[in-house]
Amino acid sequence: MTLAYIDTRPFILILGLITLLVGVVLFRVVARRNIGPRGAALILGAWGILFGLAAYGPFVGYTRRVIHPMNWRVAPRSDPSMKGTHVILSFANYPGYEFGLYSDEVAAYLRGRTNQPVEMEFEVTYDYGSVRSFREMRIGALTNWQSGSSYFGASGDPSQSPFR
Repeated sequence: MTLAYIDTRPFILILGLITLLVGVVLFRVVARRNIGPRGAALILGAWGILFGLAAYGPFVGYTRRVIHPMNWRVAPRSDPSMKGTHVILSFANYPGYEFGLYSDEVAAYLRGRTNQPVEMEFEVTYDYGSVRSFREMRIGALTNWQSGSSYFGASGDPSQSPFR
């Protein structure tokens, strides 16, 4: 599941270059000297290195796998247009958060289990410590299934995110 995400890095790059050019022109006007091609190259090179580290460095696109115990239940079909059985998995350690999907395969697998909770593994992608996206990798021993749709939801005002 990908959360709403707009990549602002191209806009920041363009605004930064415009700011640099305005700064160079202001420097020429105020100091009444030309910084020359070597100075301009040095400024643009420094900007490029700093922007590259900040925008594409080690803080962007960091992924890790997270495993959570999940309580599950099969819900009655609420939307007849959805294909598959409605399965709701609630985070055992994070009340108020749930993950739902419409899948006959997952429902059959979970009905075959007798114990609660089931382990669910997620792959979470972070940008600057904030969650960009996550996807479900495993439910118990099940690693591949067909799903018509899935969702992630929170009820009330939960204090902590399961992906922090």
